[in-house]
Amino acid sequence: PVNRNFIMDDEPRRLLKHVDEGCDSDLTGDESELEQFTLDKGPGDRPPPYCSKEVYKTLRYSLVALIAMTVVGLLSTAIALIVLSKPCTNTKWWQQAVIYQIYPRSFQDSDGDGIGDLQGISSRLDYFSYLHVDAVWISPIFSSPMKDFGYDISNYRDIDPIFGTLDDFDELLREAHSRGLKIILDFVPNHTSDQHAWFMESRGSRDNPKRDWYVWADGVGGGPPNNWQSLFGGSAWTLDNSTNQYYLHQFLAEQPDLNYRNDAVVESMKDILKFWLGKGVNGFRLDALKFLLEDVQLRNESCISQMGHSVCSDPTYSDLNHTYTTNVPGIHNIVKGWRKVIDSYSTQESVRLMIGEIYDDIPVVMSYYGSSGDLDECNFPFNFLLVSLPPSEWTGTGVNSTVSKWLTASPEGAWPNWVVGNHDNPRIASRLGLRKSALVIMLLLTLPGTPTTYYGDELGMTDVFVPVNRTQDPLGIYNRSRSRDPERSPMQWNNSAHAGFTDAPCPWLPVAANYTTVNVEAEKAENNSLLNVYRHLTMLRSKFSALRGIKYTPLYADDSLYMFKRGDSVDKQQFVVAVNLGDQDVPQVWQHVTFASSGVVVASTGMNRNGNSVTNVNSDLHAGEGLVVQIR
Repeated sequence: PVNRNFIMDDEPRRLLKHVDEGCDSDLTGDESELEQFTLDKGPGDRPPPYCSKEVYKTLRYSLVALIAMTVVGLLSTAIALIVLSKPCTNTKWWQQAVIYQIYPRSFQDSDGDGIGDLQGISSRLDYFSYLHVDAVWISPIFSSPMKDFGYDISNYRDIDPIFGTLDDFDELLREAHSRGLKIILDFVPNHTSDQHAWFMESRGSRDNPKRDWYVWADGVGGGPPNNWQSLFGGSAWTLDNSTNQYYLHQFLAEQPDLNYRNDAVVESMKDILKFWLGKGVNGFRLDALKFLLEDVQLRNESCISQMGHSVCSDPTYSDLNHTYTTNVPGIHNIVKGWRKVIDSYSTQESVRLMIGEIYDDIPVVMSYYGSSGDLDECNFPFNFLLVSLPPSEWTGTGVNSTVSKWLTASPEGAWPNWVVGNHDNPRIASRLGLRKSALVIMLLLTLPGTPTTYYGDELGMTDVFVPVNRTQDPLGIYNRSRSRDPERSPMQWNNSAHAGFTDAPCPWLPVAANYTTVNVEAEKAENNSLLNVYRHLTMLRSKFSALRGIKYTPLYADDSLYMFKRGDSVDKQQFVVAVNLGDQDVPQVWQHVTFASSGVVVASTGMNRNGNSVTNVNSDLHAGEGLVVQIR
């Protein structure tokens, strides 16, 4: 702390005394006093005669007073800045953020073709501010034949006309940034469209310069090079009749895999990242990272043994151990290279983000944080544990165990994150029901780390029934039970036709039947709606740093109850989160809080207990209810 009395009251007076007494001592001829405050003088070295003139004395007093006032002003300003400014931390914006995922085809249509677009997103930017979310992740919007709805890219540097133009994107980016919103793009590096110029050249002839930009191989025994299977069904190899070789595609035949053992491919993809970073994009979600490389020897994958016998006579994808087509050595070096590119565009004012998509066992997913101690790959790989948790395991002990698995497996210094829904999985309200949806939202926004919300989950949107003749998803066309169309239905804005999503006679997918009551406009007006619960929790996160940090202590878990603490006494911000995932009321949950006798409810899933005091005698938790309690 600065001792202002010493600096401002004592020191200037002492300096003033030096000057004044020096001049006064010359007037009186008392040189002994003068020598106490000035340098030793030689014979005849006396103060100038004008020291005694009144006008100069007044000027000296005025100058000293001005200096003193200036110092006081500077100190006052410094103290004000210290008091009013936020604490200096090493946290990045994405560590404090709530991320919101948009499936662009389904968010808002602006031109009446029944498909969402960039101008539609721009028209809804104020909704994100209303929600108090910080970043918007947009699923692929690049040029594409749309065989897999944007995950088959034919030009990485342009916007597909369905969504708009590059100018539309630039305008969206400007408008988002003007509101303090970050924009995250979906980057699909594993494969391109078969309509991409690179692949068109590659398949032109065996000696084409771009031939080895993709994975080509001769057939074996009149068939594919090996037994590798596509995730979408059938062989992962397709014969190109013009060159009589097979090309690899781990997804659709229209999505040929790039060859990342070719340095030119690696550098070209870096250049694409630089193109969008140069426009000001704040980060990327990198799709399907574990598929980037394959075994150079193209060895057959082994069969998963069931009850002691092979099931591989005619294997499907799930029949094989994917040791030669996923997580192959060398992938991590490629990912590190992309991280370096993205980091090179980071500044103190604009840090960039890199998220990885890897569905796999926890140790494998954790490896995509990077080498131990370096964390030089993804800022975080998406955490899909809660997305994939079966409904039967959504109990207090089940959720507590799932959270613990991620946190304990994380490398030191790794930042956690949570995902409860996305474009590839059934919606929360369809998996668990509307009542539990509020509990899931409360957990998403209070667990330690960065949460990601899938559009419409804040409303309780459900999966929609899609008739066979309106099925769009290629995975659903191959196997109807695997269709992802139901969770990709249009956003429900109001109770007008097609939920306010489009003016077209027919949107690209059906709107859910419950849109007349489950929509933004209706839920804004209903105090205890899921939307208002969501918004209240995001506002709490904005207000309290303890809810944005990673200090977390599990308190108690059983079949119904899950309780944990956020923050600690050092921060002087402590919260207890208690959720009842069971079907019966749980009495006196506060008995499991041993470090405080009471607290105040700052959030409740029913929005009806906010502000209430909580002690052991009035801490019953109703079935399907959740509370956030602040310790005071």
